[in-house]
Amino acid sequence: MANQYIRYLKIVYGRVLKYFNLKDVRQAFEGVDIKVVKISDKKSLSREEYLTFRNALAKAKPGSKEYETLRRFMIMCRGLRYSDTQRIQKSEHYFEMDGDGDTRYRYLVTAAQKTGSTEIVPLPENDAELLLHWDADGYLFPKMNYQTYSHRLRKISLQLIGREITSHYGRHFTGDFILNSGEMGLEDVKKILGVKSDRIAEIYAQKDVKEVLRKFYRAVEGLEGE
Repeated sequence: MANQYIRYLKIVYGRVLKYFNLKDVRQAFEGVDIKVVKISDKKSLSREEYLTFRNALAKAKPGSKEYETLRRFMIMCRGLRYSDTQRIQKSEHYFEMDGDGDTRYRYLVTAAQKTGSTEIVPLPENDAELLLHWDADGYLFPKMNYQTYSHRLRKISLQLIGREITSHYGRHFTGDFILNSGEMGLEDVKKILGVKSDRIAEIYAQKDVKEVLRKFYRAVEGLEGE
């Protein structure tokens, strides 16, 4: 935060000098190192760290606290916010459709509680087998206080990757991975993350959903088996 204030002060200082046509005689910011850090950089999760979490989930005992914590985080690594995971129901949010060849597209569609935008959560075959375990009441996850979940995730992440993370790291991983995959663009990211934009309309047509799913399946090809 202090770094951000220094950056703003430098900008204002420079504008004042320019406005009054003055020279920077005092050079007040000489030697001051200002590092610009993007929000996504602050909450970045590497490919290796993601695979560490995924492998830990595959080895965890089904139903255990570790298993349920990791399973929910892996869903958030597909773009969901924590608040969205609290209300996913099989009857309302889970869909399947025929893809290319023998591929069967599995995905979740939900309206983000924070923005109201439609979110598409692609679930490649191995993901679906690993992540989709529905409770008797039809919900994907049991209701849980965020503070409780956050504490568990920080504890597990410290053990697995040596640092504490929050649930929102999953959404940042989704955006970063998609953009760097070479298969998908910024508009695809917005559709999956459910981010509102004046340039993008809400997703209504099945053909729009199918195109996003087709691109995502190609983007993550090979990632699941690592």
